[in-house]
Amino acid sequence: MGVLAGGWIAQLVPGTSLIGGESAVVRIGAHVLSGELVVIVYTQGAAHPNNFYRTHVTNVDTGRPITLTTLFTDTRRGLEALSAQAALLVPKTRAGADYRMEAIAPEERNFENWLATPEGMRIVLGEIGPHALGKIEITVPWSELDSVLRPGMREVVGS
Repeated sequence: MGVLAGGWIAQLVPGTSLIGGESAVVRIGAHVLSGELVVIVYTQGAAHPNNFYRTHVTNVDTGRPITLTTLFTDTRRGLEALSAQAALLVPKTRAGADYRMEAIAPEERNFENWLATPEGMRIVLGEIGPHALGKIEITVPWSELDSVLRPGMREVVGS
């Protein structure tokens, strides 16, 4: 068992070791705080370590987390909008066409790791293709999500 950044505790499987990790505040805006935690785990005998990504977005006015459920007026419609944008943006990344299509399906687990930036919703998709491609991220402009955001939310997340 090891302690990670922010007091998180990891139960490691025998034969694995925690070889690193990092956490970073990605954005502090007038109304929002976004951060990312990266955990790197190596399994004995494996060709490479595995990276795990988690993000957290907080509304600093309320002190509450902003999740996909609280971001969108209708979570299903929000996920569909994210999936459609991902289909346009992922091929423009180093992944090209070499990624798992199910990784951008309109399901909450595919888009739950995101960060609020002034430019838009930065989504950490992680390793959605061959390991050599590494972590794939896309940024969906807030203007592409205006029709599905809760009223007043763009002012918070875009600050």
